[in-house]
Amino acid sequence: MKKSYKTFAVVLFVPFLLWFTTSTSKAQGYELRVGDKCPAELSLAIDQLLSKSAYKHNIGKPVLIDFWATWCSPCVAALPKLDSLQKKHSGTFTVLSVLERTDTRVREVLGRVFDNNGSVLTFIEREPILYKYFPHRTIPHYIWISKDKTIKVITADEMAISQNIQKLISEDSTAKIDTKLAKFPYDGDRPLFAGKQAAVGNELLYHSVITKRRSDLDGVMARGENFITCINLSMCWIFQTAFGKFDTEFADVNRLELHGFKTLADSANFGMIYTDTLRKVYRQNRQDNAYIYELMVPPNTHSFDALFEVMQQDINRYFSKTKGITGHLEKKRRKVLALQLIGKGMSSAFKKTDDRPGNYSGKSFLKMINQPMQFFLGQLTPFVQGKSLTLVNDTGYKDVVNIELSDTKDILSINKSLATYGLVLSETYMDIDVLVIQKK
Repeated sequence: MKKSYKTFAVVLFVPFLLWFTTSTSKAQGYELRVGDKCPAELSLAIDQLLSKSAYKHNIGKPVLIDFWATWCSPCVAALPKLDSLQKKHSGTFTVLSVLERTDTRVREVLGRVFDNNGSVLTFIEREPILYKYFPHRTIPHYIWISKDKTIKVITADEMAISQNIQKLISEDSTAKIDTKLAKFPYDGDRPLFAGKQAAVGNELLYHSVITKRRSDLDGVMARGENFITCINLSMCWIFQTAFGKFDTEFADVNRLELHGFKTLADSANFGMIYTDTLRKVYRQNRQDNAYIYELMVPPNTHSFDALFEVMQQDINRYFSKTKGITGHLEKKRRKVLALQLIGKGMSSAFKKTDDRPGNYSGKSFLKMINQPMQFFLGQLTPFVQGKSLTLVNDTGYKDVVNIELSDTKDILSINKSLATYGLVLSETYMDIDVLVIQKK
């Protein structure tokens, strides 16, 4: 039976890894870019949307289109900030928050985000004409349209919009916002090279490839029964993928040990970007320190573990020669934060339901619906990072969970929510796998 695997776009703005994707139709020749004027039908559609909103007085003024979804954590986190901008500039521009698809959880998510106090934003369900002219593959996705209906900004950076809002409103040309480039339409169900998405001969039977970063591709990881693809990732994340085998627990910096990295630049260029300073240094040299790796083997020749063993050998062989860097796993006795059962019974969270899998979170809440245990721990990690302890599953259960944490502001609050499911986070000592990276 053929298995299917998810593809994730990687966002490296925070010390943990956040993955998300969205699928949209292709542009079919209509896609607008920065500097283009809105066609008459688009201008009319936007004015009609405004006329039905609380901001009909803003017809003829700038518009910010925000494409978002309940499952996109950065999108949800940006909503209160956009709400504040709208309140402050209610008479000068309008935010149109466009939901990627019909979602029955919208009301609940918005209630949590705005503490049931409502929002001044204009929320719109998927509007076909907006997707016709602004197709995209990833979110967040923001479009700034000036009062003369010119596309001024296409970006994924809400912070840049907030910082330049006055300049955007006044049409000051000194506003500095990086344009979100149209991305190569990578299909995560097929490998990049062997799937003929990039030039490769039909005679290909097996390949293992490491290349430089490509600016026309998003950061992506994908795997199938006989391939592994990592696109535009740091050395750190490539090693974490190879030795963690797509397990999110290895995204935790507490499971990493670096030896021989003598300078800040050494750590940053490797991809240890858990502080603002390290992120800044990494981005300055990203073209030279991000890579594409792909392995494709003949079908039915390698087991799951054997496939990753080949990847481990490949990257150790390449990076040891070019960077003096190798990696391996070691068992280490560590103080950890272990998810454990209270008593001997089974947790009520360990029950699969008929609901569609999903997850969403805010500043102080987290909800999982039919999601794998390891994914839940990965999403919980940011809320407990202040403890500087590795989060470990010590329940013996590895299947899907259904769980809601209503208050995640601290460990005490998290444990109060977990207790209703017969679970607890406890500090203890355990022997765990640690990824040891050595630089000569």
